[in-house]
Order: sequence, then structure tokens, then C-alpha cells
Amino acid sequence: WRVEDAKWFIFENNFSPNLRDSPYKVLITTRVPGLLGTGTVQEVFVRILSEHEAVKLLLSTSGRRPYGGRSSAVFNQSKLVVKGCGNSPLGILLVGSMLRNNNRNW
Repeated sequence: WRVEDAKWFIFENNFSPNLRDSPYKVLITTRVPGLLGTGTVQEVFVRILSEHEAVKLLLSTSGRRPYGGRSSAVFNQSKLVVKGCGNSPLGILLVGSMLRNNNRNW
């Protein structure tokens, strides 16, 4: 990403005088604070989770339980998955939701 690429995500809203009342919402994730400037943009800063928090979030989101505790295969696989997500809560929630609807093994 370059800052110049952000111009493609700036939308004109002709439907509502107050842009915050618009029925349209766009979620953009970035590591560049202030990428889209000010105005109708609401920045939310999310911290990166610790490995323990990330694994707990993945297991709860995916509906899995690590039978056998920290030595279980599910727990070890969870650590690999959250590492692949960079311990990012958004990434972990997306993967956990996909795994919840997938009956196959990880």
C-alpha cells in the first residue's frame, strides 16, 4: 500500500447530509495511522494479542476445546494458526469463524 492508493476509497455521499448517518459502511484495515485523513473516518486502534490471548480467542471463536490441555494437538495447531495471523484479533476472528463452519480437522 501507498498513501496515494487511499484515494480510491474516498466515496462521495449524496444520500445523507450527515455522513455518519449513511447506511453504507466500509472497513479498511491498515498499519498506517491517518491513511484516509480526517472527517468521516473513524480510526480504531486494536492492539496485537499475546499468544495466550490469541489462542483463547481462536478456540472460543471456532468452537473448539483443547482436550488434553496445552499438550493437545488442537492447542499446538492453534498456536500455529494465530502465529500466521500475526496475533491480530481481526484475523483470528475471521479464521475462527471459518473453522467453526468447517467440520474437517485443522
